[in-house]
Amino acid sequence: MRSPASPHLGTPGAVLLAALLLFVLHGCATRDDAKAGRRGGANYAFEIDAPGELVKEIRAKTLVGRWQSRDDYDPIQFDGLVAQLDEEVQAILRADGYFSARVDIASSPERVSVKVAQGQRTTVTALDLTLSGSRPFDEAMAEYQRGRDEHVLPMYEFTCQLATLEPLQPQL
Repeated sequence: MRSPASPHLGTPGAVLLAALLLFVLHGCATRDDAKAGRRGGANYAFEIDAPGELVKEIRAKTLVGRWQSRDDYDPIQFDGLVAQLDEEVQAILRADGYFSARVDIASSPERVSVKVAQGQRTTVTALDLTLSGSRPFDEAMAEYQRGRDEHVLPMYEFTCQLATLEPLQPQL
């Protein structure tokens, strides 16, 4: 018994379908290849001129660094990412003790460069802390303990009462 007639590969419809499929696949591959060929898969170049320990941190903790290779990046985001870069780099530097650092940023549509002059690092070697208020320490602690006891003591006493009860008798 013969199978129902199947379309021949040489028919115009099959050739058109094959050509369309190749065109679509080629377009997808070309777009991905173009992106991969651009700066090693990056959406834009990000150059950082800073001491070695800061380069990795700036690349990892800034929006410009994190969005550089994301697939869902849209070039319309570029200006917004760059606008926040100075503040982000300054925050990273302050967290590492560089409060007088100078950050220079230059950007073009497909390139961002950051140059960091970190300046002198601030190190805290001593702390002199003085607390002052309207009450002596002992008086303030006594008020805190009274408030705590008013809140916690009723539950504590209830729990102690439960602990002294006889075990429940099995029901007959």
